[in-house]
Amino acid sequence: MTTAPSAGLRRAPGTRALLVWFGRLVARRRAACAGIVLAMVVQLGFQLAVAHGLQVIIDGAIPQRDVGLLLAALLALALAFALGLAAALWQARTQARLATSALRDLAARLFTRVLRMSSASRRQLPAAEVLSRLTTDLKAIEQGLQVILPVALQNGIFALGALAAVVAIEWRVALATLLGAPIALAGAHLLTPRAARASEECAADQARVTAVVEESLGAQPAVQALGVEPVFDARFDAEARRAEASGARLAFLSHFLGATSEYGVTLLVVAIIGVGAALAISGSLTTGALVACCSLLLNAGWAASAVGDALAGLTRLGGSVARLDDLAERAEPLPQKPDPAPLPPLTRAIRFEAVRFGYDDRVALDGVSFEIPAGSWVAFVGPSGSGKSSVLRLLLRLEDPWAGRVTWDDTPVDAVRLDDLRRQVGLVPQDPVLLDWSLRENIRLGAPAAGDDAIAAAARAAELHAVIEALPDGYETRAGERGGGLSGGQRQRLALARALVRDPRLLVLDEATSALDAETEARINATLERVARGRTVVSVTHRLESVRRADRIFVLEAGRVVEAGAHDELLARGGRYRSLYEKQSGFTEGADGNVQVTAERLRRVPLLESLSLEVLEPLARHFVTERFEAGQAVFRQGARGDRFYIVVRGRVEVEREGRRFAVLLDGDHFGEIALLEGVRRQASVVAQVPTVCLSLTRQRFWELLLPHEGVREALVRQMQERISAIGTLDRDGGVTLADPEKTII
Repeated sequence: MTTAPSAGLRRAPGTRALLVWFGRLVARRRAACAGIVLAMVVQLGFQLAVAHGLQVIIDGAIPQRDVGLLLAALLALALAFALGLAAALWQARTQARLATSALRDLAARLFTRVLRMSSASRRQLPAAEVLSRLTTDLKAIEQGLQVILPVALQNGIFALGALAAVVAIEWRVALATLLGAPIALAGAHLLTPRAARASEECAADQARVTAVVEESLGAQPAVQALGVEPVFDARFDAEARRAEASGARLAFLSHFLGATSEYGVTLLVVAIIGVGAALAISGSLTTGALVACCSLLLNAGWAASAVGDALAGLTRLGGSVARLDDLAERAEPLPQKPDPAPLPPLTRAIRFEAVRFGYDDRVALDGVSFEIPAGSWVAFVGPSGSGKSSVLRLLLRLEDPWAGRVTWDDTPVDAVRLDDLRRQVGLVPQDPVLLDWSLRENIRLGAPAAGDDAIAAAARAAELHAVIEALPDGYETRAGERGGGLSGGQRQRLALARALVRDPRLLVLDEATSALDAETEARINATLERVARGRTVVSVTHRLESVRRADRIFVLEAGRVVEAGAHDELLARGGRYRSLYEKQSGFTEGADGNVQVTAERLRRVPLLESLSLEVLEPLARHFVTERFEAGQAVFRQGARGDRFYIVVRGRVEVEREGRRFAVLLDGDHFGEIALLEGVRRQASVVAQVPTVCLSLTRQRFWELLLPHEGVREALVRQMQERISAIGTLDRDGGVTLADPEKTII
């Protein structure tokens, strides 16, 4: 389903888009626009009065030595001047108000549309591109409304009015003007389309430069950690050079367009003055009439030249309007049925019925069906990429399924009012969106109409009230940019309070504790269990310890539900859930923050599974706890490998040359080949959230294995087999990969 573009903006290229948009602007503000045009006509009257006054003085007052006529003409000119000046002042004031009001309305409508656009539209519109259009292009429209359009319109009126006056004085001079005008303006007519295309290309190139800057700043910690600043320098330089070339072309065409119009009009004026002078010499035109015609034609020429100069600005303005037009068309909201039904509070169940969904051509959920009874606590778990986030997006109706349906109490969610659905949901995300507002207003964001008592009650339920009250400014304390003034646990509790102030029927926990340390996670989980009573709770997480008490756990893998049941039931089955749970087990964090791993847990590492507990127990005691902040590199591509890692909690990404190969979560391991051989790292590993790892150096590994004969030879053979399966090892410790789609670290 495609919705109509917002606010009267319709898809039209360049100048046509400008004319469509300007026509609708005039239609919405008829009175102000009519008043501005009337003021321009009054000012034209002053110009015509000057020409007529010159004719009266030269042909009448001077030859007849009539002082009274001279005074009357001068008085009339003074009155015309006063009226023209008053009209100009009124026009300037009204024009400024109209321009700023129209710009505010346009910006507000576009912002409203962008804020509500669907996830599919958001994937097609990079944030940097949207930002560029809402800043650079709106600024161009502001300039156009306040300067370019008024100049073009006013001078166009002046030129036409002056030409009409010349027709009244001497039609032959006017006829010569009309015949010569197409020739004089031919250059501008031919250049305008090229300048319009150049304007759109330049705006697009500038948007790409902005995109590179925004992406680079957003990824700055990772860029610095990986030492890949030269890669981004090269990208910026390439886009900047392209923007430089298109900008130079636009500047040249704009200047050439203005110059062509100016010289063409000047040549026309000179030619017409020659025609008038010939008529005056033949006696067909009086001297006063000739002066009046010359005055009018000079004014008309200057006005036409100003219109020509404005054409260059209009082409740029047309490009900006076309880009905003395109933004309004592409920023489509989630489809809504014409007459959506109200959605009563959830009382029975939420169901997924044979749901199939994905992104572009990638399937994320394939025929998924399950039921969430009202009042129950269910959890969705599984490895990265299993479909957990997709379930959540469909549950909240941020997306619609390709096939199948999602229902609340047997009503399809795409048939009900979206506001009714969202009003029943409280969301606690992994990374809460906290604004640099007061803590009170950050909580109130969950329910804008909530009073101070409701906000305090929500904070108490989230066990945050006492913390806030102890602050010097209490609830008026500012959260800081992105909540930087709060600890991780406080940010999560504030997000929980924001969800609870809505009094939601459905509480959604999206990796709500995965970025917290073990102690804080335990406290937050206890709070969540308490506030969940009497609500339907859906938890999406990879931290299995946090969902042990869930009524039902759905295990997802490759977009399908492969297991479902309670924690103890799933462990007893010995299937995928047990495998995931055991991978995250076997770690103990002491009061000093150091983590210990058991020998039994080390056996789950393929490289170590053949070793006896006698060998593994001393290894387990020599693992060291390492902590990494979000964006910090565990190691960089090309570095000499010297240690093996196990992720205790957190999330890291495996990257090579800017491409992501894998996401590793709690219990995953990497770098085991470095225990056997000091190969160079074939990829970089970067923490995406605060991450705790255990590491073991190669030197310590071999020192502990020396007493155990035969172990070294067996492990070396295993390493050689693994490397041979994916590539060859060179003398410098580098690995040449047979398949570039694979990597080792």
